Amino acid sequence: MTDRTPYLSVLGPDGSDLVKIAGARLIGVQLIDRIDDVSDEAIIRFTNKPPYVATPAENTPFTVLVGWSADKAAKVGQYTFQRVHFSGNPREGETLEWICRAADFSGGTLKDAASQHFDKDTGHKTLADVFRTLFAGQQVMIDPKVAEIPIPNGYKLQWQQSAIDFATDLAHENGLIIKQANGTIVVLQRGSGLSASGKPLTAVNVVKDQAYEYDVELEPRFEYKSASSTWFDTAKGRLEKTDQLTGFQANRSGIDALPHVAAAKDEAERHAAARARDWGNYSGTGMFIVPGDPTAVALAPVRCFGFPPAIDSVNWEAVTVTNDVIPDRGWTTTIETQVSVD
Repeated sequence: MTDRTPYLSVLGPDGSDLVKIAGARLIGVQLIDRIDDVSDEAIIRFTNKPPYVATPAENTPFTVLVGWSADKAAKVGQYTFQRVHFSGNPREGETLEWICRAADFSGGTLKDAASQHFDKDTGHKTLADVFRTLFAGQQVMIDPKVAEIPIPNGYKLQWQQSAIDFATDLAHENGLIIKQANGTIVVLQRGSGLSASGKPLTAVNVVKDQAYEYDVELEPRFEYKSASSTWFDTAKGRLEKTDQLTGFQANRSGIDALPHVAAAKDEAERHAAARARDWGNYSGTGMFIVPGDPTAVALAPVRCFGFPPAIDSVNWEAVTVTNDVIPDRGWTTTIETQVSVD
């Protein structure tokens, strides 16, 4: 592998570049992109010694650009300052970190508890209709496939629960993902092949000879799991159970019932399918450290080449992508993966 020098720019609200202003006091930037509803982060690190770096005001915006050259640098994301972290020891010195987040649901009305119901009489026929109401006033991008999913049994109740918590539960129950990227709340269907911007994702290729490090663990026993969910059949006046296999051709299966009774059969089937998908994903995890890759993002399919066949043959999905960028020194991308069963 050839040594290369990365380009990094951290623009403040006035357009000034923090990298140039801080100079040698800036150690580097870590960018964390996650698949789930936990906010993406940018961690800006400084040496903590005189002259000390002043702490910015809460919610100060920063835009981060990274690339292998200035003319090809891409905007990784927009973040707002949330908190400061100090650490250190006598041998390695002291470090100051500005922790910035791409999303902050602590303010506004998204964390306020509320009660409301969703059905056709209130103008809600699909899960997409529910999410649009929950995130009213926010910029929202919803996977078109979500618009095809009807509200189970035509009725859903939010009872003394915040909009973001209710939306997150609803997403998890139906195999969906909610996250915020660059000021937009995104609702995606697992396996949709779309990025947070709504564009098709490009597969990330990991070649063994070009990787710095890897760590993979596979657990075939999960291939024998199946999930079941119980629902109340109003016509028969009794509880019914539906099973959903992971999709693997297993010789035996272990039945694991979900604890909550669903309102209808279609909802029960979605609950079971989402749980089965999770079990299938957990059948293998991998970590690959490669030279800085601007195309690697969470949710992207990952293809491995040159590793043992047991690794190369797996359809991997990136769940967390961490970029560590040190100005004028180096850039590595750590891709944490799980098995994709979609």
